[in-house]
Amino acid sequence: MKKNNLYDFLIVLLLLIAASAFPFNYIIKDVLICDILKIVLLVAVYVFNIWFIKNKTNLEFNFGNLDKKYLILSIPAFLFCFTNFSFYFVDKSAFGSFSFENSFIVNVFSCIVVSLNEELIFRVVLLQNLNYKNKLVNVLVASGTFALCHIVTFIASRFNPQALVQVGYTFVFGLVLSSVYIFTNSYIYCVLMHFLFNLFNNEIFSKLISKTLWGEFSYYLCNAVTGLIVLGYIAALWIYFYKTKKDVSYEKN
Repeated sequence: MKKNNLYDFLIVLLLLIAASAFPFNYIIKDVLICDILKIVLLVAVYVFNIWFIKNKTNLEFNFGNLDKKYLILSIPAFLFCFTNFSFYFVDKSAFGSFSFENSFIVNVFSCIVVSLNEELIFRVVLLQNLNYKNKLVNVLVASGTFALCHIVTFIASRFNPQALVQVGYTFVFGLVLSSVYIFTNSYIYCVLMHFLFNLFNNEIFSKLISKTLWGEFSYYLCNAVTGLIVLGYIAALWIYFYKTKKDVSYEKN
């Protein structure tokens, strides 16, 4: 990435991090209002970043056109969105009933806005502007950046080790998302996958689980096995594309 492009990327990235970490909870006591205000702020950041990238920078920027063939081939990668639920086959008693609350609707909107923002920054902008000849290197760099940015959550949680685990699995999730973006050339497809991951693995799972899973070895083992299955499939797709001499790159409009 050229130096000027790097500075422009850091501006939009830091703006997103600042908005995501803004301490509304220190100003307003009502949790629901805090969540709504954060959504509004993230929507504003999303709109500003698109305007800024398109009008004030030289960053490569396009949302891509969906490739239906590779969309179908990438469907098994959606299994990664439900890794937490693999624990159900080990301990069904840990799952309770789902109780609907008004805050859940707000959380759904939050998942949408977060997915739109993060896929814009880490897939559409970062991946398109990394200029390593080997696309796999671009995927690794983008995924590493995606994971490192989630250290903000670790700091915000006052260095809770559970939050540190998030850095590890976001790197793996980044590998999946970045690969799928290259294969399908679709921003919306990655947004959908990201949204489903946040919705099911975080919001819905947290409402269904009836006990603390921190330190539960079988829970992490289930996640690891499911994740490895998805990564194995993604690796097979990469091998297939390289063997067929498919130009695994981003479509430039």
